[in-house]
Amino acid sequence: MASIITNTSAMTALKVLRQTETALGTTQERISTGLKVNSAKDDASTWAIAQGIKSDVATFKTIGEGLTMASGALGAASKAATSIKDQITSIQQNIAKAQQPGADKAAIQQAIDASLSSIAGATGDASFNGTNLVKGTDQLKVLSSISRDASGTATANFIDVNRQDLTMDANGGLSMLKGLNVSDDALAVNANAGKAQLAVDLSAAAIDDGQLSFSYTSSSGQAKTVSLNYASGATHQSIAASFVKTFGDQLKADGINVEQGATAAGVQTGELTFTAAGTGSKVGQITAGAGLDAAATQASQAVIDFAADAAPEVGKEFTLNVSVGGKDYGIKLRVVETGIGGATGDKLGVDGQGNQIIALDQADVGNGDDLATNIAAALIAGATAADGTTPLFAATATTGTALGVAVDGTDTTKLVIESATTLDGTVPDSIKGFQQPTANFADLQATIDAAAKIATSAAQTFGTAQSQAASQKEFLSAMIDSLETGVGALIDADITAESARLSALQTQQQLATQSLSIANQSNQLVMSLFR
Repeated sequence: MASIITNTSAMTALKVLRQTETALGTTQERISTGLKVNSAKDDASTWAIAQGIKSDVATFKTIGEGLTMASGALGAASKAATSIKDQITSIQQNIAKAQQPGADKAAIQQAIDASLSSIAGATGDASFNGTNLVKGTDQLKVLSSISRDASGTATANFIDVNRQDLTMDANGGLSMLKGLNVSDDALAVNANAGKAQLAVDLSAAAIDDGQLSFSYTSSSGQAKTVSLNYASGATHQSIAASFVKTFGDQLKADGINVEQGATAAGVQTGELTFTAAGTGSKVGQITAGAGLDAAATQASQAVIDFAADAAPEVGKEFTLNVSVGGKDYGIKLRVVETGIGGATGDKLGVDGQGNQIIALDQADVGNGDDLATNIAAALIAGATAADGTTPLFAATATTGTALGVAVDGTDTTKLVIESATTLDGTVPDSIKGFQQPTANFADLQATIDAAAKIATSAAQTFGTAQSQAASQKEFLSAMIDSLETGVGALIDADITAESARLSALQTQQQLATQSLSIANQSNQLVMSLFR
């Protein structure tokens, strides 16, 4: 039956065309995006699973970046620890050299100081993006993965890295290396017995032309001589003034200070005083030409500069050798235990070499200030001349009787010992030598061995953590590849199949369109019956 109200054929054709166009749209979307599941409406269950996996992949990628940063910090720390271990090995070798007969301990100490400086530099430079694993003791937690249980609950996993403090600070892991010294046990520096002073008394006027010459050794070790020519009739005051004016600056540059004496009223005299002020500089001799009387004598001054943090152990001894009144004396200042070995300044006896042994209470020698102050007090209280009663030391030196000893007025870590200056040609008292406690090489070796173990352990810790981080990063990379492959299997479109399907649907669309056209023509045939 033909009906002009209901065209069943057209309805069927239209339905097929709509279905074909919907399928065609879906296929075209899959080809365009490469995905068969683009949103939850395509496949809600599969889409939800894929989103969870994608979230894990993104998290793993972020964790991988974190592991890369951690590997950088661990790499920097590992290299620093290895460098520090190498420097410690160098120090070990230098300690061994210092024990050999005739070793140049000063040069060896310079090499050790350079190694210690390198260690300090390595700990400061081992920072990567603000993270320094060789300073402090805080634990570093590095996120390594996220795991999920059957219910989907996520759990964070970490690589724990303990910082290895390799600093030489007071509480640092290598604090035992601070001040390591093979020559004087790090208790005193710059001690000397030779800041020699040459006092010259020029008297009367020159009765003939002549030359005043002064020989000395400069701070650089060069032997030098300066000479001033004077004319007959020149006064001793004018010759002294001319000498200071002519050579004062030159001598000062070479480490020698020269001063002209003056009376209490400020009138210049014919006295000249030469003092070796520079490291390595030494005063020599002064000679005058005919007609100029130059009576010269030398005085000694020793300046002992104690390290600010010096704290000698019980049993350590400082040795001082002096000459007073033409006699030689040896004094040993021994650190004793508080309350047991005696008080500071107590005379403990005489050793086999005739050295007087004087006590230094351990409680009185906690730092450089204490050392200088209490050694001065101990010498004044305990050291005596051959008669056993006359003090060898006093606050002010007296020629032939006592040496002066006091703390430096501007630096309380410095101890100054000096003889009186005489201008009458007599031989002055002198300071022959000051010796700090000698280095205990067994203790030094134990110290450096302990430091080596700490540095080696640190390098091992960092290396292990670095290897673990690299392994975990490689695992995460494999996991990401696997998850992305799995997600692809769930939501990626089969482009080959979709392409074939596109061709088929395009053909179906053409056929459905043609079928709809034919169905619509049936109504035209019915209309023709009424013509």
